[in-house]
Amino acid sequence: MIDVTTVPFIHLLSLISPFKNHEIFTEMFHANMFSRGKLTENQEKLKIHLPVLNGLWKTNITVQIGTSCPKEASLATKELRNIGMNKINLNVGCPSDNVQVRIIY
Repeated sequence: MIDVTTVPFIHLLSLISPFKNHEIFTEMFHANMFSRGKLTENQEKLKIHLPVLNGLWKTNITVQIGTSCPKEASLATKELRNIGMNKINLNVGCPSDNVQVRIIY
């Protein structure tokens, strides 16, 4: 969920999971944040919202991407793979108006 799954919350969950067998999902990021350059590896927002610096979390965290555009999904996925994230959830059916493209007949 947007603005809910923060890095401090992810850290708390990792502390209370005694067997480290948890799977944590990030907040939903719109894929166009990558295509428009608003969310890249060198920008502070990515470091704040994704625990990219913690090697332990990378194996247990799934980044959620919302989009209705295959090109944006591809770019976001490539950028996330480049920074070492290995689990990505693509949400193409998100009901959010920010993600969906409305077609008017």
